[in-house]
Amino acid sequence: MEIITIYDNIANDPQFKTDWGYACVINHPKKRILFDTGEHANILEKNLHTASIPIKSIDILILSHLHSDHIGGANWVVEQNPNVTVYIPDTFSKKLEHQLRIHCSNIIRVKKSISLAQNDFHIILTKNIWIKEISLAITTPQSNILISGCSHSGINNILDEARKYIKQDILTLFGGLHLLQTSDQNITKIAQKLKNSYLKKIAPCHCTGDKALTILKENFSDDFLINGVGAKFNL
Repeated sequence: MEIITIYDNIANDPQFKTDWGYACVINHPKKRILFDTGEHANILEKNLHTASIPIKSIDILILSHLHSDHIGGANWVVEQNPNVTVYIPDTFSKKLEHQLRIHCSNIIRVKKSISLAQNDFHIILTKNIWIKEISLAITTPQSNILISGCSHSGINNILDEARKYIKQDILTLFGGLHLLQTSDQNITKIAQKLKNSYLKKIAPCHCTGDKALTILKENFSDDFLINGVGAKFNL
């Protein structure tokens, strides 16, 4: 299985265009999944082309939450690939859902955590006061993986919910951790809790923030994976 960060505001591979937002592609033997779409369809299209990923090859589109830097390319995706199955939190507005349904009828509102594809993929629903979001847990014989778009619910809360749902520990974490405006003291507490939560590898990006990336790298050392647009991880 391979995970490619296809849209991010952190540079990694100069062949890919950098922009604020997040998306990644999961190349799995059973399904090819696009998780989020970034802000701009033309940048998503360019980066998919650079990665040699045809848009029609995407089986599943997961939209983590309704912020534009995660769903801005969604309409383009369903226009180009109307056969894709789309998963959205049930707090998406009817207007946004209707826009997607103009081209795609396979849209599923997620009201609780669910499993897909013989329990290899698990869509984890979490919420805070303001927003619901969905993350993706993937179970493999080698490692259980969690991908989070922005972690508005708090990354440790999301990990706890994922562990509770799949009844196993998460060993590898990818995505945005939403620590841009968090104090150094609280980032350190979060990093230490992550380190003590059975995580073996961590690959943060997007809204994690530079100071949080530094603190997380100090805590995880060689288990900190450098992420950013164009980064590829074979698992």
